[in-house]
Parts: sequence; C-alpha cells; structure tokens
Amino acid sequence: MGQTVTPQQPHVVHFSDVKEATETESGRFEFFKQMLTVGLGGIAGLAAIFTETDKIPEELLLRVMLGSFGICALVVVIVSSDGISTYANHLRAVRNRADNTDPQQAQELKTKADELEQGILTHARWALAASWVGALALLAFAGIKLFQPHAIPAEAAMKKARQIIAEQPGDPKPNSLDHFESSGSQYIISYMTDPGHVKYTVRINRDNHDIMEVVPTQ
Repeated sequence: MGQTVTPQQPHVVHFSDVKEATETESGRFEFFKQMLTVGLGGIAGLAAIFTETDKIPEELLLRVMLGSFGICALVVVIVSSDGISTYANHLRAVRNRADNTDPQQAQELKTKADELEQGILTHARWALAASWVGALALLAFAGIKLFQPHAIPAEAAMKKARQIIAEQPGDPKPNSLDHFESSGSQYIISYMTDPGHVKYTVRINRDNHDIMEVVPTQ
C-alpha cells in the first residue's frame, strides 16, 4: 500500500514591522547621509572663498552663481537633516503601532506612519532637486571662469610696462620700480628710467590687458 506524501509548505520568515520598515527605507536613510555630507562640504568650500575677499568675484553674474550654489547647499543640509529626523519618527510610529493593541489607536498610528513615509520621499526629492540646481550653478560658475579673460598677474603687468616704456621715444631703459598700485580694474605702474631719470607711469587694464595710458614725468 502506497504512502500519501503531503507537500511541504514553503518556510516563510516574518520580520517585525520595524524591521521591514527599516529595510524598506534604509536606502533613503543612506541617501540623506550622503547628501548631508555633500551639502556640508559645499558650505565649507564656499566659506573658504568668502573668508578671503580677493577670491570673491566682482562680476554680478558670478556672485549670483556662487550665491545660488550656497543656498542650494544649505537647503540640502536642512532637508537631509530633517529627512533623517522624519525617518526616525517613521520607525517610532511603526513600532508604536506594532506594540499597540487598541485597534483605533493602531489605525491612527498607521495613518501617521504612512504620512511620515510620504514625508521621507518628499524630503528625498527636495534634497535631490536642490543638489541638481546647486551642481548646475557650480558648473555655470566654472564654465564662465574658464572661458572669460583672466586678469593679468602683477609680475606680467610689470614686465609689460617695462616693454612699453622701452618702446617710447628716446629708448628709455626702465631702471627701478618707483610705484605699483592695483586700483579697480587697473594696474598703475611707475618706473624710473635711464638716461635722464625720467619717470614713466603706465596704466594697464587687468581684464583685457590693454595699455590705457603711458605718461612720462620729470
């Protein structure tokens, strides 16, 4: 007589509600941590620029780009921090619902947990959007700085002034630097020359490198 074989039921492992919620939202939790690090790094980099006034660009458009990047970095930090807090509140609401035996209170806690879960998603979207806008502002800033004419360095300006003076009538020879000044968008450079010890003052535009004025004085 044959034996009847009863098919085995698959073994199903049931995790707690808190464990399942943790597993479900762990990816966004890591996302918030990474975004928080990126945002704080952006703020630190921007602070390093603004602590040295000579690094702050004079052009309005570049300042707007840097300002936009700073605002986006701050938004990323705030939203990511709040997102981590929302994540923690969501886990607490799930745990309280699991521990509560009152059907009405359990339903209220479920509604709250669902709202917090949606809040986690909303915070993640805001952080991602702010990071994209900040990245675009930074790329625009870098692109403008890359392709715009660079200010002539002081050493190059002095070399150019000596060359211009040497081309003046009488073949004056620049002997010693008498005065150097950076005023607005100009370099003002004066050299004493031989023969006659005539002083020549040269004004050079820092941005387009043009010679604006060459003035000899006794």
